Amino acid sequence: MQALFFSLSLQSPASTLFLVSSPGLPIFRQMQPTLYLRADDAALSPGSNAAIEAATLTCPNIGLMAVGPALHDAAERFRSRSDLCLGLHFTLNSEWTSLRWGPLAPEERVPGLIQADGTFLPNPWRLPEGFAYDPLQVEAEMHTQLDKLRSLGLTIRYLDSHMACLRTRPELEDLARRFAEKEGLAYPDSMNKLKHGPCEGGLESALARWSALLDTLPGGPSIAIFHPAEADGVMETLAESPAQPGPLPVRQAERDLLSSPAFAALLQSKSITVQRFDRPATSY
Repeated sequence: MQALFFSLSLQSPASTLFLVSSPGLPIFRQMQPTLYLRADDAALSPGSNAAIEAATLTCPNIGLMAVGPALHDAAERFRSRSDLCLGLHFTLNSEWTSLRWGPLAPEERVPGLIQADGTFLPNPWRLPEGFAYDPLQVEAEMHTQLDKLRSLGLTIRYLDSHMACLRTRPELEDLARRFAEKEGLAYPDSMNKLKHGPCEGGLESALARWSALLDTLPGGPSIAIFHPAEADGVMETLAESPAQPGPLPVRQAERDLLSSPAFAALLQSKSITVQRFDRPATSY
């Protein structure tokens, strides 16, 4: 009897497993490794937007913060980029001491998401005692943030979350999956997260680490997450506390890597096509 081939999608367009069925003997083919690169925090500042725009040389998945102060600048840069996969980088916290933001939904609809000053809490993983996110209020804010991006002419194709806020509680994860399905968005929540290390040791060092990393990619989809930025008068001021260094050096180094023709050449030399969340994975 002739074998039958089926395709089974696992929660995201990227995760495809092939089942070979013969009489009495189902066989699963090992998943090919696939690579996704994602640049987060577009709209945080003009320097973030410029750096992410440069990073699109190699990174096609761009997460936009609808609450970001530089959202209109980001929209001007990315709305016509059909070569990119734009996502809602859903934001439920405000971590910086010098740059604060709150919800886009009216405060009376989301009173349980904010502090007394109307801004989000700093860290979604460390909430004050007795505080819990109300899924209905989270959903209201999620709709408002998505509507804001779409109103600016941005075609949004996937959903993820700032500081993984949607993974802090099982009911928020369930909400995210339902919301993404309803809105026709990819929700790539089941990928191997690559520990690619800091890039600020210099471009040559980063390229060497990535060369070794690419040679050992596991089967199935893997993702590396970046936050490219450059100096702009805003990024220099950011810190999560006065005692902590700011993120700019690390983020500048990530911009340098992703915008480097040498990194593009490295990917090409290893026959790697970086994938988009909104398309079925292409094996390599």
